[in-house]
Amino acid sequence: MRVIHSLTGHRGPINCISFAEDGSCVASGGTFFHLGQFSCDSRQNSGDDGKIILWSLDDGTLLQHINARQGPVVSLQWLHHSDNVRRKYLISGGAAGTVHLWRIEDEMLASDVFCTKTVFDGAVQDICINQEHRLVSVTGLGRVVLYKLALDGPDILQLLSAHPPMLEQSLPALAITSHFYDGGKGVIICYLDSKEVITWNVTPWSRRWRQQLLTRIGSTAHHDATCRMAVWNLRDGIDLYQISDNPTGQLTFVRKFRVRIRRNLIASMQFDIEGKRLFSGGDNGEVCIWDVETGLVAQVLSHGRGRFGCFL
Repeated sequence: MRVIHSLTGHRGPINCISFAEDGSCVASGGTFFHLGQFSCDSRQNSGDDGKIILWSLDDGTLLQHINARQGPVVSLQWLHHSDNVRRKYLISGGAAGTVHLWRIEDEMLASDVFCTKTVFDGAVQDICINQEHRLVSVTGLGRVVLYKLALDGPDILQLLSAHPPMLEQSLPALAITSHFYDGGKGVIICYLDSKEVITWNVTPWSRRWRQQLLTRIGSTAHHDATCRMAVWNLRDGIDLYQISDNPTGQLTFVRKFRVRIRRNLIASMQFDIEGKRLFSGGDNGEVCIWDVETGLVAQVLSHGRGRFGCFL
């Protein structure tokens, strides 16, 4: 891997980035002093300004500043939409508890809020999209909420389910990440301090299974095709699990990727498209690329002097 562009535009920490499906641009949420983009040659708070920046991946130019008006932007996801090649949709989650659906047109130079939902009293922690079924899960303090996207309907974000239901008291646990799995038929919810992983059937909404891990869950990465999930355990590194719906063994430990965790920092992770490599941030300004089968580091990308963590 090599550096293609260095993207500079934020004034403080970046909390999230998201690449568009066609690879033409990347969105970053929050503020940061320096953002490096890498290319593979081998075929908490984000910024208090609540800004989203859109960047061109062709030449690294800044295309657009978006004032999100939802506090620090903590999650970004592009919606795959092929009906209009000049139009893109971006979903953002903020510390104010809101979710915005942005409609971006005119070669990324114009944007407007297409839809807004207030989901939580506190911060949104994570947004996950199932592109095929147009499902959106949103997690936060004590609750997970499931929406159906209908871009051409009167209710663009239709509430499908919530646990607990919206009119009930939220749980005393932080739902920190979510992932659709089993081809979008199920959703995995991970909780930080309770160490729980709970899976739900999407239709009808019902619990499949629950499992408590031995460590806290700082962040997770999921690869649906290989049925694997990586957990940043906030203790000694990354734990890799195999997922099954066998009632007697839902998460089977596979191996550990050892990381020296110097600070209680939650770093993000991401599998590559084949599930053979795992990219992880850290608290020392480095991005590690792991070989999933061996558990060894394939490459380290130096991204700073360790003052800030690295997020993917």
